[in-house]
Amino acid sequence: MTKKIKLVLSGSGTRYPVFAGAIKRLLHRGYVIEEVCGTSGGAIVAAALGARYNPDMPYKSVDDLMALLNKSLPAPLLDPNWFPYGTKGIFKGNKLLKEFTKLFPAGFGSTKIPINIVTFNLNTGKHVIWNENSGDISLPLCVRASMSLPLVFNPVKIKNDLHIDGGVTANFPLDVFGDGKDVIGLRFKPSNAKNKKIKNKIDLINATVDGMMETAMAEHMEDALHAQTCYLHTDHGGLNLLMDKGDVEAQVKEGYESMKKFLNKKEGL
Repeated sequence: MTKKIKLVLSGSGTRYPVFAGAIKRLLHRGYVIEEVCGTSGGAIVAAALGARYNPDMPYKSVDDLMALLNKSLPAPLLDPNWFPYGTKGIFKGNKLLKEFTKLFPAGFGSTKIPINIVTFNLNTGKHVIWNENSGDISLPLCVRASMSLPLVFNPVKIKNDLHIDGGVTANFPLDVFGDGKDVIGLRFKPSNAKNKKIKNKIDLINATVDGMMETAMAEHMEDALHAQTCYLHTDHGGLNLLMDKGDVEAQVKEGYESMKKFLNKKEGL
């Protein structure tokens, strides 16, 4: 029996390979993905999935997804702003955009399945969900904007407005597909740390972003009455800009095991 679903991928920082492992398990269990929505790190995986997904060849879809993620490792793609004044972040993000342009289709209408990418419009103070109904918009540019963590990457100009990480107000837009029937959402377990140690700028950014995004999740989760949420476990930090292929493989395994537990419970196994 075919199990058709729609996926919502939360913000993740650099933990986005965990999503790949969870998706791998979904495909192995016979689920067919009809549409996907992603925010921040989830936007990278949503675009990769939309670019290569083939419901008739799920195993190849996973291999292609992994190949794309291994090409988007952050360290070789970081281009620092030596003078990050004004709205600039620590990194420009131009190399990332160039890589996304190579990896993903130019427009939303060219993907294998419909995808939705979430950004936050700094000028209007509202989040935006970009998809094939948004007109002639660059998909790689929207992905680049969606993962623009405040203070880390430069904002991105789309239609004369500045956009940053969609997780600021919609880190887990579980209500994007209506009441959530046949929707599975993937998000990370909230931190149980009561007293985080803030030693440097990266710790400060991590703690600030975690707080904003956790708060931004609540409203959308309440609105999605029938959606099911898989909580992903990982021992990896959310801002590891030096992660390598070994880190990617370890995170994929974490996602695979998290989804395995979720599906076993969901299906009564």
